[in-house]
Amino acid sequence: MRHFMQTSLSTVVFLLLPLVLLGLPTWIPLLRKQALHSAPYRWALSVTAAGQVLQAAFLVGAALNVFSMAQSRAWAAAGVPVSAAGAVLAIYSATAEKNKAAWGCALTAGFTATLWLALIGTH
Repeated sequence: MRHFMQTSLSTVVFLLLPLVLLGLPTWIPLLRKQALHSAPYRWALSVTAAGQVLQAAFLVGAALNVFSMAQSRAWAAAGVPVSAAGAVLAIYSATAEKNKAAWGCALTAGFTATLWLALIGTH
């Protein structure tokens, strides 16, 4: 059991590190409340951040054996649409509103959705 927990925790750290790093383009504007000039961009940041929080909660919960990694499909059923919605809103803001900062949010949302799909595929 102890070996499983060490492996799970190292896997979670391995997955959380890029989640946090690639989440910076979303979290920095949210925390600084800067340049949130358009509603689609604010929504993109908020929805993408919510998707990341959901994914981080799932990863930590799986590592602590609150639920199994096999339950990733149920969690992903909520996480993938949230991440996809964040990506769509960010891409809209980047293209229609010419908001270059929104591309960072789109990157975050895309990575979050990809990680959900990878978790589904591996379990």
